[in-house]
Amino acid sequence: LYNEYLISMGTGVQFEYIPDYVVSSISPVALSESGGVVLIRGSNFVNYRTIMCKFDGPDNSDSVPAVFMSSEMLRCTAPSRKPSTVVSVLVSMNGVDYYGEPQSLTYFESITLSSIHPTVVSIRGGSIVTFVGTNFINSAPIYCKVTDNLVLALLGNSSSSLRCSCL
Repeated sequence: LYNEYLISMGTGVQFEYIPDYVVSSISPVALSESGGVVLIRGSNFVNYRTIMCKFDGPDNSDSVPAVFMSSEMLRCTAPSRKPSTVVSVLVSMNGVDYYGEPQSLTYFESITLSSIHPTVVSIRGGSIVTFVGTNFINSAPIYCKVTDNLVLALLGNSSSSLRCSCL
């Protein structure tokens, strides 16, 4: 039995050919050393229970199950790594074969937050809130989430403060 993608050997055993998938980008491209969620964008992803993401680094390689979001998006949870580690992110539809253009993910030291000034702002918006802490980096955009709005943060004069405008 043969159709465009499915072959059966007459014994009830089947395997399937799928169109080539493409990984075009990941978001974010930098994560805290504790790991976190990575969204993988591309095309021709198929909803199989065998979909995996591989985080391939200089010291080790971790494969984790992917969550199928659509034919153009997957979600994976990146494992923890040491700060400054760069890993390649790869995808497999069958859990075995990883191919395509690897995407780079960089780990950074976890941000610590020590204070927020002011702690009370008007509901009308327009206030500037300053966050004081450590390890704020300027390698990727930083956003503050104020209610349901994402606001681009402005890094202060050092890596110990940033400011966000409340809309």
